[in-house]
Amino acid sequence: MTKLKFVKIKKKGDVIIPQCTIAQSSFQRLKGLIGTKEMKLENSLLFEGGCQQMHSLFMKVSIDVLFLNKENRVIGICSLKPWRMTPFYFKAQKVIEAPLGFSKALNISKGDHLEIES
Repeated sequence: MTKLKFVKIKKKGDVIIPQCTIAQSSFQRLKGLIGTKEMKLENSLLFEGGCQQMHSLFMKVSIDVLFLNKENRVIGICSLKPWRMTPFYFKAQKVIEAPLGFSKALNISKGDHLEIES
């Protein structure tokens, strides 16, 4: 079993996700948030390694999906209801799945730089 790894996500030095799980194994990436009944900030996931599209198939909760390029700049933000798919973001290298309304509440927009800290 793969040991879970966590990172902090920051915007302009302020911590916006104190403990974000890295979806690193094939199983973690496949499962994602499937089975999550209530989306909380501590359930947030970071997908690394070229995720250009995400889905919410088999999910029970709505989420915000943030697509980041190789410089960790936000290139796309989607609010995703269950059983939906995002558009493709061909330059995306990382994806953050967070609670619905997360990006709006923290005023995150395209072009913002997010820091990912171990």
